[in-house]
Amino acid sequence: MRLPLALRRLTSRVVRRVPVRIRGGPNRGLRWSLAAAGRGFWNGSFEADRTRALAALIRRGDRFWDGGAHQGYVTLLASRRVGAEGSVTALEPSDYNRWYLERHVAWNDLGNVRVLPVALAGDDGRRRFDETGSSVTFRMGRGGERVPVRSPSTVEEEVGTPTFVKLDIEGGETEIMEEVLALLPPDGAAFVALHSPEADRRARELFSAAGFGLLASARLRRYRRREEGWPGDPDLVALGPDRAADPAELRRLPFFSPGGS
Repeated sequence: MRLPLALRRLTSRVVRRVPVRIRGGPNRGLRWSLAAAGRGFWNGSFEADRTRALAALIRRGDRFWDGGAHQGYVTLLASRRVGAEGSVTALEPSDYNRWYLERHVAWNDLGNVRVLPVALAGDDGRRRFDETGSSVTFRMGRGGERVPVRSPSTVEEEVGTPTFVKLDIEGGETEIMEEVLALLPPDGAAFVALHSPEADRRARELFSAAGFGLLASARLRRYRRREEGWPGDPDLVALGPDRAADPAELRRLPFFSPGGS
């Protein structure tokens, strides 16, 4: 049983400064906090099909934005993949998550990563933010905390134009997808977690009109066949018309194949 966030925060203070080595997966050998080692982070099994797909999609030299970076698992993966020629911007508004994110970046001496304490939104300012639930499901627009939000264009002014944007922002993707798309170059890519059928329809409409090729995860295709309900956040991949990629090869990955996650 997963402990409430308040209790996990209390107990984690004892061990959160203790690093362990990730034992498998795309981040194998990197340092990770013992207090955050559950859910498959330590042994490298966390969302294994999804992270394998991301590793296959990110290329050396990419300028990668990790929107909704959480505690940094994808940030670490992306840092390795883009190499010294690329960069990673990790965006995370939660103080709780960001403590781990910044510690993981520092422990692994990731000089190509920059952490921004903001959430992506359709404008600049501050919004209510809920940290009372699970650390994986914080939400904008409710709760007692107020956190800074920045539009994609404002972030671009600070860190430069992205070539790859990953969005997992708990339902806020529809608000910023059009602006993110406007920033991406023809050889860019996006990896978007979709939290509603409306978000799925909007993403397909926008990226298709811009000439991006679309790859739906196996889970997204299953959700589209449901008559009602959307119980999770399946992913859609959009590849720019000039992005060097082999869709047939990508579709063979478990993440995209019928038997995948």
